[in-house]
Amino acid sequence: MGLAARAARRPCAAAPARPGAERLLDTAEGAAIVSSSPAAWVEEHLRRLGLRDRFAFLVTGDDSDRHKPAPDLYLHALARAGVGAGDALAVEDSPPGVRAARAAGIRCVAVPWEPAGAPGVAGADAVLTSLAELDLRRYRRDEG
Repeated sequence: MGLAARAARRPCAAAPARPGAERLLDTAEGAAIVSSSPAAWVEEHLRRLGLRDRFAFLVTGDDSDRHKPAPDLYLHALARAGVGAGDALAVEDSPPGVRAARAAGIRCVAVPWEPAGAPGVAGADAVLTSLAELDLRRYRRDEG
């Protein structure tokens, strides 16, 4: 990992869970993490936040040579979960993540870290300012 990448990840090391994350996980079925970051980094932060056990599995940058915006990590997650793209919903915070989810055929809701990031996630099905705004019932296939 380069020096710039390490510096960019440092603020995340102390960041709390995003508002609405725990409520969202209470209503999610088979939630998984799909991240281009290394597994050790993702595991460390999920454990620090007390959220690791809330996810069925992780797909990380360690699982593929091609990372977001390529769809490979999402395709791997779909295969591992045994579901089709139409039965999944990605919640992303970055433009590469939105592009990866959409390239995998997955509906995507973007919740950028900062309002300035909203224009870069324009390809998402919806752009929200907080995870607390996300109602998963709206995206369930059987509830339209």
